[in-house]
Formats: sequence, structure tokens, C-alpha cells
Amino acid sequence: MNTYTTTKLFGGKRGDVFRDIFVLDANGKLLVNGPEEKPELDVNHPIQKIVVYSHSKPLSGMSVTYQLANGGNITLSHGYQQGPLVQVVEFNANERLAGVFGRVLSFDDSHAGDLILSLGFVIFNASTGAIRVVNPPGTPNKQTPEVMNPSPRYIPFYVSDVLAFGGFDAPDTEEYTRIEGLFFYKNVAA
Repeated sequence: MNTYTTTKLFGGKRGDVFRDIFVLDANGKLLVNGPEEKPELDVNHPIQKIVVYSHSKPLSGMSVTYQLANGGNITLSHGYQQGPLVQVVEFNANERLAGVFGRVLSFDDSHAGDLILSLGFVIFNASTGAIRVVNPPGTPNKQTPEVMNPSPRYIPFYVSDVLAFGGFDAPDTEEYTRIEGLFFYKNVAA
């Protein structure tokens, strides 16, 4: 039997909460929190695709395509689904999301609230042992001085063994919303 948990929240909590999965019963089955149906998640290969949208900074929105236990899939979207910087991450049948990393922009003014500034992914191929890193949209594939020496306002985070996403998306303007904060669902027995 697997045991699941959620991480702490990274970023702010303004806006509406979203939870992409929830536990069905004592057997530990995870259901995808779709808009109409609640299909069972394939916990061995939970994510097929992640799309991250950004208007430079902060994170504007994201969509995640989840693999279902019945072989189908379902896509859940959060925040604003457009932007000049788009990162599409596709997983083959042998790849798993080994980790999620990013930075939170922290404001001293509690009125402004913290928010997700960037989001990247570590992907593990269970067949070949290869690892690939997908940097946040707009980030060069090398360390920059800002990444190596973050300011106190830019708080880095890393979470391993992610099964699914949850968080808060909040109105930014009348035209679109943005991702304020994220938390992650993990299999603690992994």
C-alpha cells in the first residue's frame, strides 16, 4: 500500500485553491479531480505532459496531462493559458517526474503576497537511467549569476517524487489570472 502526502505551499495563497487529485478510499486510490468525472490516476506513470506559460515573470499558468489507470488521459489547466514564453514538457512511457524546482518571489509587503517566479523539472528515464533537466521558460541552459547567488527575495525550492499538482491561481488583471502558489502531491513510500 502506498502513502501519499502534500508538501508545504510554495508561494502565495491568494485566489482559488486547486487540487488536481484526492484520495478515494482506504485502499489509497488516487482520483484526478476533473471538472465532470473523477477517474483513477495511474500512480506508476502519473504525468504525460506539462505546459508552463509565462509573460516573462511571474508564472502565468500551467496545464498538466495526467495518465489514467484505464489508459486514457485528462488535462487540467490553471492560471492564464497563453504567453510569449511557453515550455512544453512531454514524458515518454518510461519517464517519471523526479523533481520540480523553481523560485518564489517573496514580498516584504504582505499586501502583495508571494508568488511563483519560475518552474523547472527533473525527469528520470526508468529504462535507461538517463536524467534530463528542463529549465524554466526564458532561462538559459546554464547557471546565471542570479541563479547562483539568489537574493533574499528569490527563494529557491525543490520537491522530489511529484505525482500531481495543487495550488492557488489568483486574478492578476481583468484579462488573466496567474499562479500564486503551488504545493505538490507525493508518494512518501517511493
